[in-house]
Amino acid sequence: MTFSKRTKYTIPTRISSSSSPITYYVGPGSLEAGGYRFYDSSQRLISPRSIIIQPNITYRFKRLNNATSHPFYISSRGVDLPNLASVLQLSGQGTYQNGITGSQMVSFQLQDPSVSKIYYYCTTHPLRMQGSFRVSQ
Repeated sequence: MTFSKRTKYTIPTRISSSSSPITYYVGPGSLEAGGYRFYDSSQRLISPRSIIIQPNITYRFKRLNNATSHPFYISSRGVDLPNLASVLQLSGQGTYQNGITGSQMVSFQLQDPSVSKIYYYCTTHPLRMQGSFRVSQ
């Protein structure tokens, strides 16, 4: 994923275990801009590299401003593949073939910390709009 040199990111602090879900917002996405942009709960732009998934924490992804373009989804197995429930416990709307748009959201909790990445992608353009989040070991 390529971002403009003018892009300024907020660097989040390390997250401690809590019962409240951690919410991220997913921008509308763009084939030309290299994919998705992500925003924290205050809707400040953050680097996808700063989103580090930790076990036993619930993460919630919503679309920024109810974006309807480029349906977004998450998988433990890779792009355009169904998730393994033993790795990620998913809830909310969307599927690996029809990601979230508009007011929909997807939540997950990492069940198997031995994986090194959690994948995200556009279900319409999975080969052109994809990336991954690192997993904290």
